[in-house]
Amino acid sequence: MDKTDWQHEFADVNGISLHYVRQGHGRPLVLLHGWPEFWYTWHKIIPGLSTAFDVIAPDLRGLARVRNPTRLLTRLIRLIAT
Repeated sequence: MDKTDWQHEFADVNGISLHYVRQGHGRPLVLLHGWPEFWYTWHKIIPGLSTAFDVIAPDLRGLARVRNPTRLLTRLIRLIAT
């Protein structure tokens, strides 16, 4: 499996649209990134893990392609960027 097998999906959770990438079959394995990264942190290991697992790599709230981030996190990101 390679990156062409990645499935980009969204899940609506409590009014927030969370983006995640999924690949593989089997028992679920969730990969959580640190701040301020996003799912792509795992892009090199997802294909290998997906041969044995259903790999799920979400973007954490307020980062990358997640829609409707919290106001506080948005203000924090703007503060750091300036």
